[in-house]
Amino acid sequence: MTSNTGYNMGDNKDRARAYMPGSWERGSATLENITADTYDSCFDVAPISMHELPFYGVHMNELKESEAPMNHDDKSREKKTPAPSEADKILDKLMSCVGLDNVVAFFKRIKAQVETARRLGKDIPRDDLHAVFRGNPGTGKTCVAVLYADFLQALDIPPEKATSKKPRVFCETDTIQWHRVMSVEGTAAELEKNRGIFFIDNAHQILDSELSCHENLMHLLSEMENQQGDWVFIFAGHNKGLEKLFGYTPIVRHLIPNDVELDDYTDTQLHSMLKIYLRESFGEDVIVEGGILGRYTRILIRRLSKNRNSKDFGNAREVISAVRTICNRHTERITRRREMGKKSNDLWIAREDILGPEPDDVLSKSAAWKELEGMVGLEDVIASIKSLIVLAKVNRQRELQEKEPLAVTLNRLFLGGPGTGKTTVGKLYGEVLADLGLLSSSEVIMRNASDFLGQHIGESEHNTNCILDASKGKVLLIDEAYMLFTGTRNESDGADSYRLGVIDTIVARVQNIPGEDRCVILMGYTEPMMDMLRNGNPGLARRFPLEDAFHFPDFTIEQLGEILDLKCQKSDVKLSPLAREVAMQKLRLARERPNFGNGGEVENMLSRAKLSKQKRVTTNFSSNDLDFDSRNPLEPQDFDVNYQRLLSKGSDCREIFNNWVGQEEIIARFEQYQKMVEGMRMKNIDPRQHIPFAYVFKGPPGTGKTTTARKIGHIFYQMGFLSEPTVLECTATELIGKYLGQTGPKVIELLEKALGKVLFIDEAYRLTPTELHGSYQKEALSELVDSMTKIRYAGKLVIVLAGYEEEMNALLRSNQGLASRFATEIIFRPLTAEESLKLLQQSVGECGITIHTRKNGGIKLVDPVFVDPIVRNLFLALAATQSWANGRDIETLGKTLIGDTFSQFAEDPDNASMTVSYPKLVSTMQAMLELRRRRQGR
Repeated sequence: MTSNTGYNMGDNKDRARAYMPGSWERGSATLENITADTYDSCFDVAPISMHELPFYGVHMNELKESEAPMNHDDKSREKKTPAPSEADKILDKLMSCVGLDNVVAFFKRIKAQVETARRLGKDIPRDDLHAVFRGNPGTGKTCVAVLYADFLQALDIPPEKATSKKPRVFCETDTIQWHRVMSVEGTAAELEKNRGIFFIDNAHQILDSELSCHENLMHLLSEMENQQGDWVFIFAGHNKGLEKLFGYTPIVRHLIPNDVELDDYTDTQLHSMLKIYLRESFGEDVIVEGGILGRYTRILIRRLSKNRNSKDFGNAREVISAVRTICNRHTERITRRREMGKKSNDLWIAREDILGPEPDDVLSKSAAWKELEGMVGLEDVIASIKSLIVLAKVNRQRELQEKEPLAVTLNRLFLGGPGTGKTTVGKLYGEVLADLGLLSSSEVIMRNASDFLGQHIGESEHNTNCILDASKGKVLLIDEAYMLFTGTRNESDGADSYRLGVIDTIVARVQNIPGEDRCVILMGYTEPMMDMLRNGNPGLARRFPLEDAFHFPDFTIEQLGEILDLKCQKSDVKLSPLAREVAMQKLRLARERPNFGNGGEVENMLSRAKLSKQKRVTTNFSSNDLDFDSRNPLEPQDFDVNYQRLLSKGSDCREIFNNWVGQEEIIARFEQYQKMVEGMRMKNIDPRQHIPFAYVFKGPPGTGKTTTARKIGHIFYQMGFLSEPTVLECTATELIGKYLGQTGPKVIELLEKALGKVLFIDEAYRLTPTELHGSYQKEALSELVDSMTKIRYAGKLVIVLAGYEEEMNALLRSNQGLASRFATEIIFRPLTAEESLKLLQQSVGECGITIHTRKNGGIKLVDPVFVDPIVRNLFLALAATQSWANGRDIETLGKTLIGDTFSQFAEDPDNASMTVSYPKLVSTMQAMLELRRRRQGR
């Protein structure tokens, strides 16, 4: 019951032969080997044959009598001879068509000019007959152009000449065939040996950069001048491309004087076409609810015509597509009724066949909507889609009252992190739109930003147009859309013209107007997408309004738990209670990392746990034990071998500070933090809000500030606050930019790198603003202070500012906000003589060396430390020198002793001792003291 819409190349060719006088011949350039399928593939928009457009036939005669405007005089037609000429027959057909009044007037003018010239005994100049027929898709350009060729042939143009031996031909081709098959040589040969009519269809592609037809065009224009009198050239194509052709050079306008534009069809004309197509599909006895020209068909035509001013509007094609949809709905409805044993009238077209089902009926049957409602953590997104559904219901009522529907724009921004459900929701969203009748197809096309980019100038725009054409009636998801913007539109600042070309093409093609029959969704991370909207093509924000965006926030820990349970249920996997607790704690840690995968992270963690379980239970597996899997659920060790650290305070603080010399009060402080965490978790209280994450380390060099920061990383990792026990070390200069405005982004970049870790800023006092050069330091401090309170960073990394005590005090005084953010201070005092000796003993002891610290013998490390007065005084003297680095200089002293000891051992292995004698210790310390004093000029 659907009309035939295939393009038959033979229709136009046979019709052309039918009007040819007997002396006319077929041109060699008509390419008989081109099939209908390959012919269709050559066009951006496939041509429509004559029988697809209601231009003539029995139904057109009925249309002419009852509805179509008549510009001709019926009485004058009655006075014509009973056997009209072939030219008059063509005029009759044109006058019975819908919306071609200007074409009829043009044909009549040409006929009058030819007849007048012949009455005067002259031929009309052939170059006055060159014509171009242009219009939007579905307006009948090709059919009218072929009729014009028929019309000229019927008027014997070019006329038979006894003096010319060239045969007359009708050469019909299109731009792609002309360029790729005929080329310059083929065109020249055809024009030289023949005379007649040369018709080029799809002429809007002549200047297509992909075809590179410029050389052919210039040659054709030259031939049009040289072959005057022998050839009439006819062109047909789309408006926009032909405007470019006519503007290419003034000679085009001069050589083609007749420019005939076929206007888009009005609603009344489209309505008349709908009537004809319905009768073609269902027969003359078809019965339409509300009348074949009634309210429901009027509503349908209004829907079709909403996109009239866009490039994609198909005029008659829109009606053909609508009739196909009506036929499909009619068939489905009849089939359902018959399956239910109900009677049905095949000739009855119901309202739901024309307008689609009611929105309420759609939701009750939509599997996509049911799946959307069952998704976790997308309440706001679902609420937005619900509001769209309510709007669809309101619009259905307004349509039935023949009121203008409220604007429904389908294009959306999907903003959120990875794994938040953007792609899944996009597919379901498209299906819901199709179910509601807002899209003609439920298909979803998924593309990445890289799919749009080309390697040559113009290729990106071509790729974008192809993707947009393929997405007509569908949902187009563009993932990582922010990659189409490089941060600037100024090419001098490094703008990428290929990416800008994609955005500009999307802005030009996607109007975001009701009835566009396309839904484009731009997906990506929130901040880069916002930057693209703010600084990219201004039209992009109008086509994808931020206020209509769907926001996909990171899932809360409770929602992640629900997702974990759902995934376990779907895959029939069981978790022990302790395993679930460990899994949730791992998700808490992973959630603090940048670009957390959300639902994808749950999936990956569960997959790793399943694999770990298989390795764990392989030795006990039996193929005969059908209950083996259910009796062996996932255990905590499947998620983390060291899972105990996630459920308690972690490793003992003193174990982490093992062999730590001095600073007992620091160890005690972090030991207290561990106990706080353990106690709060016993009471199910989140300790994260009660443990400080920002510290100021004050003290001289070499007192263990950097080492303590590393140990804090392990402590916080063991307590479950950090995702890894890593310290990111930097200096204050790494936070400061080279020019004003660069410092803030550098601070943010550093914080992003440190998420889930410890950020240790050494020599932080260099951030103290000075009177002469303080703007950069102020910018760095302001950005740091501001960022620490943001959800993105608060409690998700440990920040340590380290430096000398006085200088650090000056830094804290320079910014009140900084002092309040870094309220926890840890003072590192210089090492005492006893602590220095103990550290020295540890340093050489790692190599199996002992030290005699008294004249009468050695001292074991486990004994109470006793420092000889001479050794004590030497340590005090060393500490009094400038730039004494405490632990670092003691390590230097230890390396000297280790080197000397092993050198002696190499010289006499049998008699050498792995012991540093008291005199050797004293002499080495004295040498170090003399060196440091010499450097000070003492």
